[in-house]
Amino acid sequence: MKLMKLLAVAVACLGLAAPASAMDVDVKFSSKIEDHLSRIDRIELQRESFFREYRVEGANRRQVGNLNVNRFSETEFANERLIPNIDNFSFKNLVAAMAEYDLKQINDHNPEHKLVVEIDNFWVSNYSLNRFQSFNTRMVGTVSLVDASGAVVASKEVDTVILPQFTQSWNYQGSEFAYLDQSANVRVSPILATFLKKGIEGLYPDADLPGPIFVRGRG
Repeated sequence: MKLMKLLAVAVACLGLAAPASAMDVDVKFSSKIEDHLSRIDRIELQRESFFREYRVEGANRRQVGNLNVNRFSETEFANERLIPNIDNFSFKNLVAAMAEYDLKQINDHNPEHKLVVEIDNFWVSNYSLNRFQSFNTRMVGTVSLVDASGAVVASKEVDTVILPQFTQSWNYQGSEFAYLDQSANVRVSPILATFLKKGIEGLYPDADLPGPIFVRGRG
């Protein structure tokens, strides 16, 4: 009996350590993205890890980063709101976490309807992977609701650039998804925030979901 209890505790602990399952969201990438997903994840994880430590984009900028750590000590940045544990960070997990967060803001969301997020392509103007660079930052895809049988209830095609807001506060804790202004054209998360906002609000016209808001850093 003691062994069974210990096993149950171990399973529960493992469940707490693992990423939260996105029961209401299904994320699909085009073959182009899937073919390069490991490199995208590596780029995003490296940048996210560095950002969480120094509050600056890039590398080898610790002196400036230390200033930003103090400056933004109370700011709730988007990716940390969505995925607190860096070990769970990946592009797919980020899409699922942001979409689930958005769904929780919608009072009339039918829990029997699954949200399907299909990302066909994205471009980030200064991205570290050439295949996903372009002159502007943009994301293209489709956001749909499907019922338990798999039938499409509603669908919205999205082709968008970033629709940014800016804040003068160095300690932003509002409802929007906060990013450092340096992140706008080197990370995928800010354009994702606009993409999901436009897509899900297209399915729920009365919704008012968070979009990207940029705080100004130094350096």
